Amino acid sequence: MRRKSNQIEAENFGQARNDEQRGLTEKAIKGYSSILKKNPLHLDATARLLVLFRKTKNIDNEIDLLRTSIASHEKHIEKAQQAWIAEHRQIAEDSRELAKMLGLLNAKELPFYEHEVLQKWKKRLDGLEVRSTKIKAKVSKKTSSSKAKA
Repeated sequence: MRRKSNQIEAENFGQARNDEQRGLTEKAIKGYSSILKKNPLHLDATARLLVLFRKTKNIDNEIDLLRTSIASHEKHIEKAQQAWIAEHRQIAEDSRELAKMLGLLNAKELPFYEHEVLQKWKKRLDGLEVRSTKIKAKVSKKTSSSKAKA
């Protein structure tokens, strides 16, 4: 069953990619978004959707996508770590104190792990949030000054 699901996902991605290449941006956005609704961990669909949001200058959607994608991936990583610890309880217990002393555990006492893509996304998100704040401040200032003139 999983194999068929993967095949359908691959076909949907191919169709969205084809739509993107043909310049059907809105259709491609819907296609990639559909994939992410079913599989929020799909890196390629996320990457393509981020590119399209950047091209269409849709900063709010780009920020939202980055936030949800980062959260989904971090949750997935945490679950995988917890599953490994549960399966290898003795090894985890034996090495916990040393890992703590070396500063290798986070606040939840799970190993620090940062995927390279997540690091890039977090950096991009920080930059977009700063830019978004500046844009909103400019718009607010313009709105205030035009109301004062009226």
